[in-house]
Amino acid sequence: MEENIRNSVLLSGTPFKGQRNIEIPEGIREMPRQVFSGWNELETVKLPESLTAIPELAFSGCTSLRSVVFPHGLIKIIDRAFMDCRSLTEISLPDTVQEVWFRAFSGCTSLRRLRMPVGMKSFSMSVVENCPALEEIELYGTYPKDAPLPEWLAGLVFDSRCNAKEHLLSCGYPLPDAASAEELYLSVLYDLKLKGSDYRRNKTDVIELLLNASDKNPLNSSLTKILPSDLLPPLFKVFKEYIDKLPKDSETEKNREASANTKKN
Repeated sequence: MEENIRNSVLLSGTPFKGQRNIEIPEGIREMPRQVFSGWNELETVKLPESLTAIPELAFSGCTSLRSVVFPHGLIKIIDRAFMDCRSLTEISLPDTVQEVWFRAFSGCTSLRRLRMPVGMKSFSMSVVENCPALEEIELYGTYPKDAPLPEWLAGLVFDSRCNAKEHLLSCGYPLPDAASAEELYLSVLYDLKLKGSDYRRNKTDVIELLLNASDKNPLNSSLTKILPSDLLPPLFKVFKEYIDKLPKDSETEKNREASANTKKN
């Protein structure tokens, strides 16, 4: 094993080949990309407290992997690190984790529960893409009352699988006291720093764009120019429910028709 470690770097996974349960030695700070990729016999992994990052594709395609013990010094999980680990049912990330990158747990088809710190800096719903069994996303930890909501967290406020709304309120975060889900979600959007600009668009403009956008495919709408794509599908779902409840002679409906007529002329 010692010849496979150099300057606190695990050079390869060869010494563990064929083992079902592995514990990577303390002192390892780095591992190469794809280090255990495709090891179908691997069932459990305990990572060392010294490890700060899990590299790209590190455990991808480990179809029998059912348990991972993450270290409390872990800071980031790189792209597709656990992609297609089809036997993982639960993932609990330590409060030191700051970043979870693109499709890190994508294709984990048995994954039912994801627990992660609310204070992370970077997360995207692509992380759990193609995870049809996912039932619960639990956020934990404190969130500063005066901090802006990052895009990923705002996107989870109305995800029915996630406790984001309840948890933020329990932290004393000043979410708007809205009478309905659509009002709260739009208020959260209004507080976001929108994609590609330091400029905050008026909430009325966002509503107008939603009214005139195609509800068949929100990613084809003009909203993609001002809103993060991760937020569009849940936003459209909430907003469409809101619009469907409006009476046809409502002020909003009149404004939409007037706007459409103006564009035709």
